[in-house]
Amino acid sequence: MVRDIHRRGHEIGSHGMTHVPNNRLDNDGLVYEISESKKQLESVIGGEVLGYRASSYSISERVLEEIHRSGYRYDSSFTPVKGNGLYGSLKPEAIGEFEKKGLREFAVPTGKFMGKTIPFAGGTYFRILPIWFLKKQIENLEQEILIMYFHPGDFDSRLPKWKELPTKYRLRHCMGIRGNDKKFIKLLTWLQKGNYEFKRLRDLI
Repeated sequence: MVRDIHRRGHEIGSHGMTHVPNNRLDNDGLVYEISESKKQLESVIGGEVLGYRASSYSISERVLEEIHRSGYRYDSSFTPVKGNGLYGSLKPEAIGEFEKKGLREFAVPTGKFMGKTIPFAGGTYFRILPIWFLKKQIENLEQEILIMYFHPGDFDSRLPKWKELPTKYRLRHCMGIRGNDKKFIKLLTWLQKGNYEFKRLRDLI
């Protein structure tokens, strides 16, 4: 499937080997997570994998160093919001230093609501927020590039409800799935009519 997606012109990037947050890994585990995933994907598609995104956005300067060492050309793991213990953080100076080395950082977009910085660009946030609110955030986006992210489970209402899980986890993984595919198509149509350009990140570095 991955090979076929690549042949159709889509970009293949790495999301790691195990989806364990990077801040829970020792040095050997980090190398395996970042470097080995790149090697295995490249063996499948027969081409170079340039991009990486950390599981749960668990990015740090230590992680960026391994991303750079492994030969990636860009990362898209930095989400500049507070309040989520899984998300990592990067100082602007660190981003600048790695960009000088040839590693570009494509931050995940954030929006504003009642004076606070909020995520909106995919996953649970996209499912639960109304489409008019999403459009407003995109129109007021401060960064030049809109990057959105989705998981297969964001569109599959046949997934089990995991009743044994705590309520907050069931809401996070199940809320808003029904009709999310139609919402996604509506937003794509709106973007197309607004003359937004659709590009692979590898074409922007």
